[in-house]
Amino acid sequence: AISILRVCSSGSGKRTAMRNTDTFEYRSAWANRGWNTMVNWIILANVVVHVIKQFALSPMAVYQILGLTPRLVFTKGYVWQPVTYMFLHDGFMHLFFNMLMTWVFGNAIEAYWGPRRFLKYFIACGLGGAAFSTIFTFGGPPVIGASGAVFGLYIAQAMIFPESYVYLLYPVRVKYVVIFLAVLQLVMGIAGHTGVAFFAHLGGMAAGLLFFRKEIRASRFWIRLKTA
Repeated sequence: AISILRVCSSGSGKRTAMRNTDTFEYRSAWANRGWNTMVNWIILANVVVHVIKQFALSPMAVYQILGLTPRLVFTKGYVWQPVTYMFLHDGFMHLFFNMLMTWVFGNAIEAYWGPRRFLKYFIACGLGGAAFSTIFTFGGPPVIGASGAVFGLYIAQAMIFPESYVYLLYPVRVKYVVIFLAVLQLVMGIAGHTGVAFFAHLGGMAAGLLFFRKEIRASRFWIRLKTA
């Protein structure tokens, strides 16, 4: 998790190896977006599911049905769980932070891609989180939350707008923040810390990188790596 007050463009107008964003005005993505955006529909869906869970006669039953329990997916055919888990959250702060990050990063990404591509990417990263949770925490408790998809948004932000920056104690390039987050999730996951789905976060990031595989192969870093 990172504390972000706002996300801004560096204003450099540079042509990046990953994406040409010269013709895309980053700040305009925040202006006059209106209500009918995919980001807002995703947030609304998460809020609705949270309200239903709060008023359910048995919230634990909701966790068992909609949360991701890999064992149930394979033994009882709960094949919907790799999708539904990303719309289910534990408490208000869990929901609030994930939706805040979806809104902060998602608006510019959706404005750049369009709603359909954005939704495909968001779901793909959530599925990546489900895949990693299945591989690394198969027998664990139910996994819930949109964090896997949100960590995928961090990857998209770094790939599309690598020169943008976030405010922590001081401005930091988003690409460096994302690298730090990836290393932190890996260390915490290997260390066996419980209560947070670190491997779901890594799965979301891995799915995001897979989504950008063509851009990565075309990057100068990758070309230098192959010719080294």
